[in-house]
Amino acid sequence: MSSRIYVMLDIITGKSNWAVQTLYGKPGVMLADEVEDELKSQPTLIMVLEADERQRLAELTIQALSSIACVTEGVQLLPVKNGQLPMPRVKSRHHHTAKKRAYRQKNRGIEEREVLSRRLCKISLN
Repeated sequence: MSSRIYVMLDIITGKSNWAVQTLYGKPGVMLADEVEDELKSQPTLIMVLEADERQRLAELTIQALSSIACVTEGVQLLPVKNGQLPMPRVKSRHHHTAKKRAYRQKNRGIEEREVLSRRLCKISLN
């Protein structure tokens, strides 16, 4: 049976996008999004983590929280009762944006090297 925890995070103003992208790179993180909270002046994130066992969930939660500790001002942990159904995979626009950006950066270097090698070949043939 899988275990799940919801985590509410108060983030330093201006760092919420970085925090969301960082959290999506961590194992066990199913969702990380900024939520609207008109009562607070600073951004609030919600993160959902899931693991097969409670002990593993605790380890993954600590890893995720420590990765953004430098921009976190408050944390509220909301564990789900045992016996709940697993959460379906949810895709966020932030997650796809970060993946696309990383893919483009990785392939940009390859494309630039190919262009340079073609230019060098043309120069050497002339």
